[in-house]
Amino acid sequence: MNVTVINRTGVRYGYRKPHATYRAYRELERYYGPYELFDKVSTYFRTSAELPSYIGKGVYNDIDYILQSMIDKFGQNANLSKSLFGGGKGNTFAKLYISTLGEMFERIVGAMSYYAHRDRFVFGSARELSDRYAVCGPNEISIFAPEQLADPDFLFSEFTEDARINWIPMRRLLTGEEVLVPAQLVFIYYPLETEGESRIGYATSGGLSLHDDRERALLHGITECIERDAINLRWYNRIPAAPIDLTELPGLSDYGRSVIAHAEKTGKRIEAYQHNIDLESYPVVTTVSFDDHMRKFSFCAGGGVGATLTEAVESSFREYGQSELNLRSLFYNPNWYSSRSMIDLFGFDEFSLEEMTLFYEIVPYYGLKRNRSKLEWYFAGAAKGKSSEAGAVVVDEFAHLLAVLEKEKIDPLVIDLTPPGFTSISLMKSFVPQLTFAFLPNRPCFGHSRFYRLAYERGLIDAPLRYEDLNPEPLPFP
Repeated sequence: MNVTVINRTGVRYGYRKPHATYRAYRELERYYGPYELFDKVSTYFRTSAELPSYIGKGVYNDIDYILQSMIDKFGQNANLSKSLFGGGKGNTFAKLYISTLGEMFERIVGAMSYYAHRDRFVFGSARELSDRYAVCGPNEISIFAPEQLADPDFLFSEFTEDARINWIPMRRLLTGEEVLVPAQLVFIYYPLETEGESRIGYATSGGLSLHDDRERALLHGITECIERDAINLRWYNRIPAAPIDLTELPGLSDYGRSVIAHAEKTGKRIEAYQHNIDLESYPVVTTVSFDDHMRKFSFCAGGGVGATLTEAVESSFREYGQSELNLRSLFYNPNWYSSRSMIDLFGFDEFSLEEMTLFYEIVPYYGLKRNRSKLEWYFAGAAKGKSSEAGAVVVDEFAHLLAVLEKEKIDPLVIDLTPPGFTSISLMKSFVPQLTFAFLPNRPCFGHSRFYRLAYERGLIDAPLRYEDLNPEPLPFP
């Protein structure tokens, strides 16, 4: 039986929503209020100069104090308040509101899930444990390049068969096999608490996804990993992105057509590029623009992925709109808590790449006027990329994902991080060792063989790459 909720009481929800979605909204709202985990969601009405979209800015309560209270260690400060941000987007108030709450929940629970799952950790080396468990070890996971590990000041140790670390059980999505995975690569907050544990790597929010449907959460998390892999390879292999002719895209929605029409009307030059070297069944697209009149905060970018090129382009439009409005809010709403925080982090002309600890810091770096030339080669144009049929309709998106993964021999490792007591939402983390990882600008993970062989195997370059051939500049997309 299908149950639909009709909302007549407020603008927080859409007018008609499936009951399952409505329950998920109410579940998230339990944690929103002046004395709850989420303290505030703010938005503003854009000017006519920006693309048709709206954003929400979320503010947490004192999450460092909350965490200290949870673990009863008031002398230990994780400084999560400086690294966790929550923001949403949408073309209605209801969409941006729930999108903001969802991302805030995803990030904070993803960070605190370390404490919910540490009792399940198994400590030891891959060599010690392989007799009793299936282990996803160094034969499947390459994190850093030998040249990085040779640096005496490098923060991390080599991941070897004898590295003693904590492992967390995860399941292979296609086969269902339970496998031990390095916990350091799964939990975005991971204090190195176990005596004798080697520091082999770190996790990001890549692959972490919240939804009111478990399959949709997995779909979003895994395709996010595909997206990051594609832009990693193009950029660090120094292969220009493939331009997309937006006038030739079939099957654009009303939203997609409105974005293009609005850009033409206002004279805004937005350009879309495709990044795939392989995995063309999931086109990966970035929409970008530069504002030549601005000395800083002039670069804007938004990435997307989809089962068709049109879907990926429209996804990138939404992310671009969020990026644009986030930057504009620094000028329109300079006294907002979120604006002051961003200006504290990004509002300067000189900073060290070594000190970049957040994905979004890279946007203002390339937004500085003197750094724009570093992007010219990448957007100089190339042959159009290959993709699935642009306007095709995928009826069952999760079944399509499973078919593509099986065809490409990719079997993601997944774990359910949904907190106990939640029945209407799913928080899933996906880790895909067959693909390159999402990594921070100051700590690139160049150990994966795809960085060195794939472009050559696909006929895009004349020889396999070496470490010194990789692009030393950080990826320009958050």
